[in-house]
Amino acid sequence: MSRTAITSTMLAAVAVALAVTPAAAASATTSTTTSTTTSTTDGSAAAAGHPRLHAGWSVATLLPDGAPSWKGQTLLYISPDGARTAVTTIGRTERLADVSQDGRYVLSTRSASGGRTEMIVRDLDTGSTRRTPIRAAYEDMRLTGGRGDRVLTQRVTSSDADGSPDVTELRRHDGSVVRALGTGLGVPVTDQGGRFAVAGSSAGLRRVNLTTGARSRIAAPAGYGQCESRRITSDGHSTGAVTVTCYPTSGRGTSQVFAIDLDSGKTTLLTPNRAPKGFGWQDAWSQGWARGIATERLECEATVPRRITPDGATAISTGYGWHLQTVDVVGTRIVGLVSSDCGAIARRLVSNDTRTSTTRTLLSGGAIRTALVSEYDY
Repeated sequence: MSRTAITSTMLAAVAVALAVTPAAAASATTSTTTSTTTSTTDGSAAAAGHPRLHAGWSVATLLPDGAPSWKGQTLLYISPDGARTAVTTIGRTERLADVSQDGRYVLSTRSASGGRTEMIVRDLDTGSTRRTPIRAAYEDMRLTGGRGDRVLTQRVTSSDADGSPDVTELRRHDGSVVRALGTGLGVPVTDQGGRFAVAGSSAGLRRVNLTTGARSRIAAPAGYGQCESRRITSDGHSTGAVTVTCYPTSGRGTSQVFAIDLDSGKTTLLTPNRAPKGFGWQDAWSQGWARGIATERLECEATVPRRITPDGATAISTGYGWHLQTVDVVGTRIVGLVSSDCGAIARRLVSNDTRTSTTRTLLSGGAIRTALVSEYDY
């Protein structure tokens, strides 16, 4: 999911949705010990009955205004038309990392003592929650494929700024390591089936078979080195293409976004050579009705969406300007978080329909810590 990273007919009001409480915790608790973790399973997740996610659905965490110090964040599944379903509650300090495409598994993280990270996997079908304290700091985590039956993690190898490369690992839900995939890869993006992953590094791009661990090199676009993988797309008849943001090796120019066909290696530039504000391009999405939409990287993590045309890029008016941080684009809809000022916590999740130039508020009423958008149909 790449994110890209998320049909219900529940049309309850926001106040009703936020009043939904998770199922009572199960009385039994079991522990599983691995070489690096002690994983505990309990029954604190919501029971089955959650919606299945489809392209354009959003998943967000909300800490309501005025919430007491003991109250956690509400996790909501939100349809493209704004219908909200509160599926469970996660800890106040947790960060939502990913959600499986069928909506069953919710992956979140929490900083633990001693520089460790707690990996938390909730199974909404069984109502169980698995908490795994891992003896390392982790910068990011992501579920694999649409099923989300494995977790990709980026392990920091040293707490000191000594240039030690991070290690990317494939783990089970209980935290045990299936295999190490390599160093300096970050957290890769996977295909919808969870068969392979593509990651960017300072040495170009790497493709990894998640079953065997076999790795192969994908050439970076000419004149570019460090690349960041965004998502893998497929028309169902080919392996697909990976969208990557790459930086020029000469130090001159700005970041550009490319699509690289994983079968032929053909590279297509998705963004104009010059970003209007000069900061560079962050991401891009191809569309059949136009060349597509791209986001320009600005200060304070703002990512302004622009329509790509044969002549360059034109502004898309969402009504929020640089206060908008684009989360994802699915079809003709731009989904983004809106904050009141530079670096402030988001207070609104919005969706802009570029065909009608209208913006809809999907979620408000508190602090929105994290939001993801589903790109695929389950």
